[in-house]
Amino acid sequence: MAKRNDHHAPSTFDPAKYAYEGIVDLKPPMLPLEADECALAYYNEAFKQWQKDRDALRDRVNAGGFKGNFVEKATCDHCGAWFQYGAEYKHDDGEVIVVGNICADNAFGYDTRRAYDAARASKLHKGRKVRIAKFIAAAAFIKDHSIEHVFTAATMEHDSKGGRILDEMHDKLIEWGTISEKQIAFAKKLAEEITNPAPLVCGFCAAADHDHKTCPNRHPVPVTDARIEITGIVRHTEWRDNQYGGSALKAIVETVDGFKLWTTLPGAIQDAVDGYEYRGIGVRFMAKVERSDRDETFGFAKRPTKASVVDASTIVFNPRLPEPGDKTDAELRDALIAARKAL
Repeated sequence: MAKRNDHHAPSTFDPAKYAYEGIVDLKPPMLPLEADECALAYYNEAFKQWQKDRDALRDRVNAGGFKGNFVEKATCDHCGAWFQYGAEYKHDDGEVIVVGNICADNAFGYDTRRAYDAARASKLHKGRKVRIAKFIAAAAFIKDHSIEHVFTAATMEHDSKGGRILDEMHDKLIEWGTISEKQIAFAKKLAEEITNPAPLVCGFCAAADHDHKTCPNRHPVPVTDARIEITGIVRHTEWRDNQYGGSALKAIVETVDGFKLWTTLPGAIQDAVDGYEYRGIGVRFMAKVERSDRDETFGFAKRPTKASVVDASTIVFNPRLPEPGDKTDAELRDALIAARKAL
C-alpha cells in the first residue's frame, strides 16, 4: 500500500482547517414492498433527487481538485473505509473531501490538531489500561484453576488445530475474564494432545510413519462397467440438496481395497443405524464405480443397491496389494480379489 502524503490523511490533517458543508447520504431510497402507483411515483422522485444530490457532490469534489478515495472508490477520503452516511468538508485551500460518519465524529469534531492528538492519546491510554487489567484478571483465573500448563507459548503457538483453538480460547478468556468448566476440560485435553502426542499410526495400513489420509498403500479405483461389491468404513457424511428440491445423505466410504468412494448412503443403511451418527460404521453394497480424473485413489459409487451394515470390527483393510505397474485393469481386479481372499 502506497504511503499517503496528502494533507487529508489521519497522520497529517488539521481539523481546524476544515469547514463543515453538509450531510452526505450515499444510501439510495428503497422501493416500497407494496408499491402502488402513488408510492412508486414518490419513490421515482426521491431516487431522482438522490441521484441529483450525489452527482452535485461529485461535481463539487472534482471542482475542488482533490482526487482521493471518494472519487476513485466512493470510500472515506480520510481513512479509506466504506460508508453510507458521512459529511462533506471544505479545506482552506479549496479542496473538498467526503468522510464517513465515524471519522466526522471522531476526527473532524475537534477544533485543533492538538485537541485531536490529546483525545486520541487519552483513548489509547485508557484502552491500554483496560487491556492490562483484563490480562491480569485472566492470569489470576488461570492460576486459580491450576491450568498454567495449558495456556503456554508452546501450546498456543503449536502449528496444529489444537494450538489455534487454545490461542483463541486464551483471547476469549482475556476478553470475558472466565471460561466454563467444560471449556477448561477441553483445553486440558488439547494441551495434553500437544505435549504428549499419540504415536502416529495409519488407520489404513497400521504403519507408524504416516496417517490414513497420506497412506502410500492406497490403490486405484477399478475401471469397470460391472457392478462390484463395496465393503468399507464410512468416514464422512453430509446432507446435500438435489435437483428435485429435496436432499440426500452423501458419504465417503474408505474401502477395504484401498480407495475411497463418494456415494449416496442407501436408505437401508440409514434405517439400520440408531440415531444419526454414521461415521465409523461398516457397510457393504453393490454399485458401479467411476474413477476421479484428479485422484486415481478416489472415485464415485453410483446407484448403490443390496446395502447392509456390517460389524466394523470384522473389516480388514488390505494394504498389501501389488502396485498396478503395467497391469491391466482386469489384472488389477484379479489381484484385488486374490489378495482379499488370502487374508
